[in-house]
Amino acid sequence: MQSNRSGPGRDRALDGLRGLALILVVVSHGWALWPTPEVSETTPWGQAMRSGNLAVTVFLVVGGYLLVRGFLSFPEDASLWDLGRSTLRRVIRIAVPVLVLVLAVIAVSVLDETDESSPSTTRKSAWAVVTFTWNWYLQNNALEARSDLGHLWFVSIFLQSTVLLTGLYVVLRRRIWAFLLVVIALLALVIWWRAHLAGQDTDTLNMLLRTTTRTDGMLWGALLAGTQRWWGQVRRPANAGLLTGLLVLLALMLTVGNSDDYFRWQGQLMVLATALCVGALVNGASLSRTGRALSTSVLSWLGRNSLTIYVWHYPTFFFVARHTGDWNWPSRTAVGLALTAALSYVLVRNVEQPIGTWLRTWRWTRASSATAGSVPKRMDPL
Repeated sequence: MQSNRSGPGRDRALDGLRGLALILVVVSHGWALWPTPEVSETTPWGQAMRSGNLAVTVFLVVGGYLLVRGFLSFPEDASLWDLGRSTLRRVIRIAVPVLVLVLAVIAVSVLDETDESSPSTTRKSAWAVVTFTWNWYLQNNALEARSDLGHLWFVSIFLQSTVLLTGLYVVLRRRIWAFLLVVIALLALVIWWRAHLAGQDTDTLNMLLRTTTRTDGMLWGALLAGTQRWWGQVRRPANAGLLTGLLVLLALMLTVGNSDDYFRWQGQLMVLATALCVGALVNGASLSRTGRALSTSVLSWLGRNSLTIYVWHYPTFFFVARHTGDWNWPSRTAVGLALTAALSYVLVRNVEQPIGTWLRTWRWTRASSATAGSVPKRMDPL
């Protein structure tokens, strides 16, 4: 049977799952291009068009799983340098597209007369983005921040959670059981904290921007990877698990949207359904009919390049909207999507792929002297 892997360390079906999540993100941000008031939030279609939280959940669970799976591919005596270098590779790969975007936004703010953000707003926003504290900045300065960079809160939380999990693993790597216990304890605390804030009628936007309420996806992904040695032995129901997970995500997409229910049991059901899908895919379901559907070229390409597309689609939508105010919305939408696709293709070819190639050179993947000969050649796939 043909494998659904493409390139070292990649799984086309897992990329396809992220591709579906990316489509949801783009659709949920489409309000910048097309009219949405007439689409009621109470209808299934209206909820689906506002399912960005579900999509981000998928990214966080997959990200946490891949991060810890990469760590566990190292031998027990791996040096701190090897682990640190692995994390640094991930940070660089994520940071470079963000830095390129920030430079472009600064240039546009200077050259584009339709840009209404003040130089001070652009400067402060850019600094918070490149230091990956953007979600913290938005909590207290939402009205003074650049709107077209608002979506980058996710990147900040992702990297903050990456640093947290990396630190925990470095300290507890010789006692994986202790690492898992700490992850479980943190997960329980985050779930309680989310429910507590939801019961206090806390501002929803503020809750969405908190690291302490959004890191549950990464923790669930880490727990999934850390326990794979046990659940990975269960093969038979993998396809049923994938179908179940996808159906649950579909039901939540059509019913939850961006409502406060995301911080209640529905939000945790999103995480569990995503974890079920990921576990099934890496456990053999990628070769099933459903797995092959996720592995289609379009979905897997979108998933592989989801970082660049995610980073660039939102400011591109804002830019097009500013310059096409008197256009009809179908034309404006077509231009916005086409420009996003063109920019993403160029940037993937000329930024993301060269960076990825450089990060796979021997300087970044060779083992230290302490672990030479025992570290896999492909230790932590990007």
